[in-house]
Amino acid sequence: MTDITVLNQINVVSIDISSWSGGANLKKEDIGVDIPDRAFSLGRKYLIAPERISPFSTIRRRARERCLKVGTRFVGGFAIPANQGVMDALTADLEEMRLEFENKKAQLLRDFSRVVDEWISEPEVAPYEELIRASLPSLKSIERRIQFRYSTFQVGAAQFTSIAPLQSEVAELATNLFTEVAEDAGQLYRSFLDRNLREGLEKLDWNFGSRKTVHALTNLRNKLKGLEFLDSRIPPVVDEIDRTVKSLPEQGKLEGAAMRNLCSLLIILSDDQRMLQLGEGLLNVSTVVQDEFGNLLQRQATLLAPSVQPEDVKTPTASETTPSNEEENEFPDVIWEEAADMQSAPPVMPTLDMSNFTLDF
Repeated sequence: MTDITVLNQINVVSIDISSWSGGANLKKEDIGVDIPDRAFSLGRKYLIAPERISPFSTIRRRARERCLKVGTRFVGGFAIPANQGVMDALTADLEEMRLEFENKKAQLLRDFSRVVDEWISEPEVAPYEELIRASLPSLKSIERRIQFRYSTFQVGAAQFTSIAPLQSEVAELATNLFTEVAEDAGQLYRSFLDRNLREGLEKLDWNFGSRKTVHALTNLRNKLKGLEFLDSRIPPVVDEIDRTVKSLPEQGKLEGAAMRNLCSLLIILSDDQRMLQLGEGLLNVSTVVQDEFGNLLQRQATLLAPSVQPEDVKTPTASETTPSNEEENEFPDVIWEEAADMQSAPPVMPTLDMSNFTLDF
């Protein structure tokens, strides 16, 4: 599939959410010292309680997670399948978050004086009232810094012959997708291990007691399905997820063969290289069920609870498979000090004209 064909099948969602940090730089004169700048470094002083600001970064994280539920990272935003139903549901959720964000912002600005007074009334903070009040910004400044805006656009590929500026980003789309799925599947897999290593070790009674895992797995499946045009190795992975989910009982605990199949699938999905092998038809899933799953859980139980290990169980000889470590989030919940003016989402989706590589909103 050509880069232009890929671009014609995606929309791009850009999210720009910023917040006031709730603090100010701590100056040398605040603590009455005279040290050269080269040898002097201080942190920040809180002007209000940190928890008054945290809801804004929480909403920002939720917005990004919602985009990643159906899309993958792309040119500073998210590539979303150009499907009207998917886009309508996504923008509806983002708009709901924006309204929640604006309501919390209005409440903070309305109650700001009381919020400051409550903060200063705390015993540990009270001695520094003068320093805090001297550093308070204006409400207009705070309002300008706390912003939630998003935009959606299509990449116009019909009127240009070269997409060199985006070729590397397009080439990375599938890689990003596999990496994101591996991270999410790894979290599900580690959650399963953690719970079962705390419970039922004497019986080695391993099971998925909750259907939330199946629901989360279905979300990963839908994400892959929506972006399957990115790589020919994606459809076989989707088919394997469908086959596994279809084999699960509709009610009760997921144990025995059903649990082994589900856990083995998570082992595969937790490793982007194994996913690629599955997509290329080079991975024998039954081998993962028989070797990796059984040996891994037996090895974990032996290491963490050797006193309850049954005597008739032999030490496994196959290599242990561990889920890939969660990579550093490319979008950490940092808070920017400055933000652009608030803009509403455009009612009509604009086009990115790649002939001069500029956004035409």
